[in-house]
Amino acid sequence: MTESRAEQEDLAVELDQERPHTLTGDIRTHEDFHSRYLEYDRTVLVYLPPDYDPATADRYPVLYLHDGQNVFDEATSFGDEWRVDETAQELITANRIEPIIVVGVYNTGDHRIDEYTPTPSGEGGIGGHADDYGRMLVEELKPFIDVTYKTFPGAANTSTPADCATEFRDAPRSRSAAPRRRAAARDRRARCALPPPA
Repeated sequence: MTESRAEQEDLAVELDQERPHTLTGDIRTHEDFHSRYLEYDRTVLVYLPPDYDPATADRYPVLYLHDGQNVFDEATSFGDEWRVDETAQELITANRIEPIIVVGVYNTGDHRIDEYTPTPSGEGGIGGHADDYGRMLVEELKPFIDVTYKTFPGAANTSTPADCATEFRDAPRSRSAAPRRRAAARDRRARCALPPPA
């Protein structure tokens, strides 16, 4: 039996009501973040590291994650929560990574693929707005985060999962490159907020 879209949404609402909120640490919510490049507003969540204090001179690198409703909270996730807040809190508290700000950028539900893909599909012209989504991130959201929170605003301290994937893909592979590979691995761990190997 096939359920209608309305029935699926009603079921999702029921499931969301049954799932507990699992936010860990200091998480700020910015609802209805508007972009002049995209048609639909979105929620943005910001995880702040332990001991974040606007009165100090401390600044932090920032990791931007897409599908933000999945990043921090079981109650809002589609499927399982990614537990980024719990993991960051644990690693920072244990001094395994430097403190970091994590930004979860919600997708816009039915319009997710439209915003995330660079070219329209043959079926219904869905997609093709990835450049607009990128402009929203770079020209609107990042400046907002940099003004609102104590960030290191430079490129070296700003990352997305795509940056990390590229870093791993481009790592030196040959045996003679072993010293460069180890140095590159240390840099990737630092850049992508990964803990050192055990």
